[in-house]
Amino acid sequence: MKNIYFIISILFLTCTKEVTFDIPINTNNIVVNGFIEKGDNAKILLTKSVNPFNFNGDINDILNNFINDATIIVEEKLSNQTDTIYSTTPANTDTWFYNYKGNNIIGEEGKSYHLKILINGDTITSKTTIPNSSFIENIECVYRQTDSTYCYFLATYTDPDTLGNCISLFTKILNSEYIQDPLDLNFDNDNYSAPFFKRVLDNNGNYTDEYTNGITFTFPIYNGVPEWWEDWEASEVDTYSGPTIGFWDVNPNQKVVIKMSYMDIISWNFWASMINNNSPGIFGTPSNVQSNINGGTGIWYGTSSVFDTIITSP
Repeated sequence: MKNIYFIISILFLTCTKEVTFDIPINTNNIVVNGFIEKGDNAKILLTKSVNPFNFNGDINDILNNFINDATIIVEEKLSNQTDTIYSTTPANTDTWFYNYKGNNIIGEEGKSYHLKILINGDTITSKTTIPNSSFIENIECVYRQTDSTYCYFLATYTDPDTLGNCISLFTKILNSEYIQDPLDLNFDNDNYSAPFFKRVLDNNGNYTDEYTNGITFTFPIYNGVPEWWEDWEASEVDTYSGPTIGFWDVNPNQKVVIKMSYMDIISWNFWASMINNNSPGIFGTPSNVQSNINGGTGIWYGTSSVFDTIITSP
């Protein structure tokens, strides 16, 4: 019997074959990253899709794929408003870049906005709505449980009694004692203020009221994972867990702006699917990105944002 097991083992070990296959990569897709926010014009980043196997994280890989020859039309049909948009010098939103910015239409809560992109004889369309917003009732800074050198925020919030409220939660550091923007990406001559809001650590800042509809509850707000523009100092490393991800250093002179952006469920599903589509490791389970762009990929979403500023000192 041992001989039989030995022979079978030899067969398994010797009868291996290297299998190669081609992964179809479409680098010609048009990618839309656009939004219209309450009180502001539409801002849209229009690019070609990037081959992930050739992307090294360099921002120039993105800049080189900008599409600047499209005509974009935004319509708010109830008030018969139309905004025809052409490319502009690339600039920053508070969360990313854009190369198209509206002129006429200002986002309002409760209104729907139709998007039409005309490029090379093709038409790309989408539609979104700006939902109503509400405020976090209280935010306090509390020490990290095991180390009073670091802190996080604890928020109290009452969810409106209407199912389907969806938010993305961001934070941005101001006047830090650590360099947050070594590249000065927002061109403010200040390396100590972060250039962009970044998503908080927990669930990448995406929440729905599926289990909290209409109730008052408290929840923590943690700092996000260090982003590529940040210069993290050795003094923000503890000997046990490495970088103190999720916490801010306690500093009575440092301010953090919290941005709470409301969006509809279709838009929220896109951002949630983006998170799930980036599963770590080779055995991660990717999911389909739930784009709302017809004729391309990406997202066109309406958002109503509220802001709060808190000092990182309990």
